[in-house]
Amino acid sequence: MSHVNAMDIQREVNTLARSWWTREVAVKQWYRMIQLFNDLKQPNMESVISSDPRTGFNMAKWLLTPRTSAFVADTTGMSEDLGRAMGDVESYSDQQLVRMKRKRRTSLWGSPMERLIGMMLATGWYAVSSVPTENGWHTEVWNPMQVYPEYSSDGALIKVGRKYTLTSGEANIQIVLRGWNRPTLPFSGKFVTVFSLWRMTLFGAEHAVAISNHLAKPPTVHPMGHIPIFTAPVGGLPDDGSIVGGEEWKAEIGQSLMAPIKDVQKNYDKMLTFLQQLVRDTANPRWIERVKQAGKLKPERLFQRGAIFSVEPDEDIHPMATPPLPPESQSHLFTLHNQTQRGLFSDISFGNITQQVSGFLMSQVTSSSKQTLNPFHEGVKNVWGEVATKNVELMRRLGITMGGVAFPQTDRDMDLDFMYDVEIPGDFIQRVSAARVANPMFRLATVTLHDVLFPEVQNSLVEQQRIRAEDATNNPVFQQVLLMRELARGAREARDNNDEEMAQWLDRAAGMVEEQSFGPSDPGSAPDLPPGVRPEALPPEVQEVLAGREG
Repeated sequence: MSHVNAMDIQREVNTLARSWWTREVAVKQWYRMIQLFNDLKQPNMESVISSDPRTGFNMAKWLLTPRTSAFVADTTGMSEDLGRAMGDVESYSDQQLVRMKRKRRTSLWGSPMERLIGMMLATGWYAVSSVPTENGWHTEVWNPMQVYPEYSSDGALIKVGRKYTLTSGEANIQIVLRGWNRPTLPFSGKFVTVFSLWRMTLFGAEHAVAISNHLAKPPTVHPMGHIPIFTAPVGGLPDDGSIVGGEEWKAEIGQSLMAPIKDVQKNYDKMLTFLQQLVRDTANPRWIERVKQAGKLKPERLFQRGAIFSVEPDEDIHPMATPPLPPESQSHLFTLHNQTQRGLFSDISFGNITQQVSGFLMSQVTSSSKQTLNPFHEGVKNVWGEVATKNVELMRRLGITMGGVAFPQTDRDMDLDFMYDVEIPGDFIQRVSAARVANPMFRLATVTLHDVLFPEVQNSLVEQQRIRAEDATNNPVFQQVLLMRELARGAREARDNNDEEMAQWLDRAAGMVEEQSFGPSDPGSAPDLPPGVRPEALPPEVQEVLAGREG
């Protein structure tokens, strides 16, 4: 690609984009469902669109967002010292994820995690760009519909094209910040189109950028063994074109959360619309006029309160009887809704409970929800684990430290996994209850309960110390000790003020409190013997001492 111009980059990116046209068509259909787009509108007729796609999308996004997460290094076969040193790599990776969230939390798209999950649920794809720098990882989550990958026969990423738009001003700024070739004249107008192309060569990853008809960055080989873009399908079918053929398989290799319910949801919306219109027609009967001159009834006056209609003798006005609603309509509506629940989430998971739910049923609902979310859950873990692994590998190769901390010295690969659980509300309590049924002695540590049920508690040990301090303060014995101390202090202050009478009263009150709390205290009384010890079994000299004290 020694004599490449901007038109060559445009042509190659456009070729990649056209190869994914079936995916684009499918994604728009799924996204319209999430938008609650009403395609059943008719003039002067009712139409109803169920909110299930939107509520299901919101529920899935909420459940997939990690509450607690961590990068975990694969230490299998490592020495004990190296395994401990890998803790610094895990902590650094965790810090980068927190840093990304904090940096983008007020942006248009929110945190990278939220954008990744939202795009994945809506499109069935993810697209993340990430490269390490001296100041941390530079990570961006892209719209997968702007990214057009090409894979080898074994599924490895060998080429990626990206096509997106920028304002002219932003394009001029990007060229300066990234050190690209400047155009003869700055870009003008409202928008420009950017064509970015990555490809794997024998010498490494090659990158070129064209902005409109200007070659901003000629093909340049970068010192990395991979394309720094992580894009793959999620939740689709396993075909690679051998089963369906043509390009149709590209619309199904990655699928949105809405894909399983697309046709069922359309029929459900049609049924809701039909019943709405049927109820209107049933509640508004037709009228028959048996009159000599038409026009006795006027639609605008038909339902007026106190309306009076006059007819001649032998004339008549009466409503036409309408048929009742077919009973099968409601049962068919329930059938369609049940199929929708199988594809998304059960009504019980939203809290729509009209009767008591058994623990067994709740566990089935939890399992069903996790099954629905499993492909997307695995996608989130896979992409962040791969981002961390590749960035750490490149940092070691380029000699970049972890914020001043050097990597452990080893020739082994440092593979990292991103770990977190999908937490279904009520699932934890349900499992604890089931465990106690099987083993009444079952219990969990307080630290575990804090981590699972109260993640806002930052330090469980500190919280337990506070509880013990409160228990000690509220103990009646502690309260009596405080009272005696205050009475003794009052007696000393009374004597300091030459008020001996008040001091004696306070001393007597302190003595009464002590006697009520700890029993009578007599310095000359014999000490209590331990349980089971007889006086005659003691040495004679001890018996004499005790007898003397008793006398």
